Amino acid sequence: MNKTMWFLGACVGLSCLSCGSEGAEEPGSILVRWKFGGKTCQDLGVDTVRVRVLDSEGKELLDPAPTFPCASGEGLVEGVPPGTYEVIVEGLTFQGHAHYEGTRTGVKVDSGKPTEVSPWVTLELKKSEVLLNWEFPQGSGQCTGSKVVQVQVWGYDSSSSTVHSGEYPCILLPETYPDLGVLISGLRGNEEHTFVLYGLNNDTPPAITHHGEQKVTTVPGERSPVIVLLTPCPAPNQCP
Repeated sequence: MNKTMWFLGACVGLSCLSCGSEGAEEPGSILVRWKFGGKTCQDLGVDTVRVRVLDSEGKELLDPAPTFPCASGEGLVEGVPPGTYEVIVEGLTFQGHAHYEGTRTGVKVDSGKPTEVSPWVTLELKKSEVLLNWEFPQGSGQCTGSKVVQVQVWGYDSSSSTVHSGEYPCILLPETYPDLGVLISGLRGNEEHTFVLYGLNNDTPPAITHHGEQKVTTVPGERSPVIVLLTPCPAPNQCP
């Protein structure tokens, strides 16, 4: 190959490389600002803020998700490929528990550009769950021996407002209750809840034969197991 042909071939190769990179998309970034509805990070015991970026399939884009000092009030998430994402902002306590959360959907990131999430993300206390079960003085699984067919459940928050009510079979079958208990969701975290239960027999009409009560302080964003002891009433329909 003479020098002229070699030079032309090299130029063609360089042109191909140039064409291949010309259309490449550069990562962008997401700027997030947060607040707590008038309270400060110190008031709520929040140390850091974690910003999670989820793709259209709900998968975490960054692992680990970046964290920022809560008091800074903002964080810049870099290295985000162009696309549309859900941004979840979590407030972490000094012990590392994500007790506060705020979400924005449809956050669009363009190639090589910063995207500012607007308006500011307000972080609120996460909701909690309770997984409720019951047992008898003889032990668990004594519904038949205690002649209890149904269990009435009443739940109250710290202001005595009703947060849950329902009637359930005493024997909770796993195909109907896969969590092996009554799952009560949407409860406010960091609050004392009281659960009052009544056991009913199969009379017509049913009579209340057992009673139980249990308090629990819910943890934001977590599930608390609660087991209520159902004890016999002095007489049918004579429970507290």
